[in-house]
Amino acid sequence: MERVNLMRKESKELEFKESFSNSFLKTVSAFANERTGKIIFGIADNGDITGIEQPEELRLRIENSINDNIQPAPKFELQTQKIDNKEIVVLVVYQGVEPPYFYKGQSYRRNDTSSVAVDRSQLKRWIMEADNIQFDRQLVNQHDFEFSILESALKTELKIESVNEDTLKTMGLMQGDQYTKAGELFADKNNISVGIDSVRFGRNISEFLKRKTLVKISLLEQYHQMLAFFDEFYYEYEEVSGFSRVKRVMIPREAFREALANAIVHKDYLIHANIKISLWEDYIEIISPGGLPKGITEEQFQKGRISILRNEVIASVFQRLNIIETFATGIKRIKDAYLEYPEEPKFEVYENCIIVKLPRINYHRKEVSDLRTDEIIKFLEGQPRTSLEIQEKLKLGKTKVNEHLAMLQNLGKIEKIGKARGTKYRLLKYELDDEN
Repeated sequence: MERVNLMRKESKELEFKESFSNSFLKTVSAFANERTGKIIFGIADNGDITGIEQPEELRLRIENSINDNIQPAPKFELQTQKIDNKEIVVLVVYQGVEPPYFYKGQSYRRNDTSSVAVDRSQLKRWIMEADNIQFDRQLVNQHDFEFSILESALKTELKIESVNEDTLKTMGLMQGDQYTKAGELFADKNNISVGIDSVRFGRNISEFLKRKTLVKISLLEQYHQMLAFFDEFYYEYEEVSGFSRVKRVMIPREAFREALANAIVHKDYLIHANIKISLWEDYIEIISPGGLPKGITEEQFQKGRISILRNEVIASVFQRLNIIETFATGIKRIKDAYLEYPEEPKFEVYENCIIVKLPRINYHRKEVSDLRTDEIIKFLEGQPRTSLEIQEKLKLGKTKVNEHLAMLQNLGKIEKIGKARGTKYRLLKYELDDEN
């Protein structure tokens, strides 16, 4: 164990105990369940060092308490250290490989600086992860499901004449003579009482123009009904621009379609909550229950690198039906749908949900943006330029110039050369050829 580099403030990974009490065992359970952490005895809640008079006796007491009360037994280390001429006892509890870890029949997790009891869905998730079982592969007892919606989709996309047990087994919707949870979710009607809850708002959150709640029906039906709901409010229209009538979109349908499919595929179905879709005049917000799958960082998610699927069977069916493409491309496809516009979709990741916000297109901003982009291309025709040179030439700020440059790179019109302060942007040769 390394020596404590003491930050005198509690956190998710650090807890102080001025003296011994069995309440520390809740935190032992929490650290073993989710994250390696330290409990330091001899420090008050406010960070004042009070010290331990008989540290060796306390270490033995801590060890016996953990061994007698935490099931299964977690891995931990104990050490006595001296700070400001006072002795403290440092307990390191390592994240375990067999969660859930129980104390008195209850399992805990960290919530900021406290340890709280977990709910039934989290307990089930840990048990399934330990047994390497995904939710959508679990078996159900019902035997009278019908699949006319799925059958129609398979006929259209894969030219399959009819859906039988062999088809369902191949797709992971049956195992032996039982349906899986995925099978239940794709059945025409089922007993799963959470699905999608959508509201079209007016001027404020109190003004409901229309509401649609979709539960106990096939995921495919939920998907298609929500696309129809979107089309009611965010349709194509025509607008006079200069001397021409041009077609406009309010919100790119492909972005919404992809975000909706991703919310259905990646939802944590152990959380008893609906996917919530709020439709506003200026944007759409999609909230999908469940944070990132275990093993995926927020940075990987933001870059569209989701290689670990929470619901492999559901994702596989959506892919077979050409609703989604190859796995891990959803975020990129949502961003790509906005490439030609100045607005950008936003993604927010929280512990228990993921939020996608799709803004409405402001075509006045787009026209201004296109003009500035054309000016950058013109400026790069002579020679490669730095970002600073472009800022000075166009009288634009650093952030806005970087946005234009990123868009031009994504469109394959320019490339970055050099490194660090020597970085320049060069117009690609075929772009110059197109001008001639």
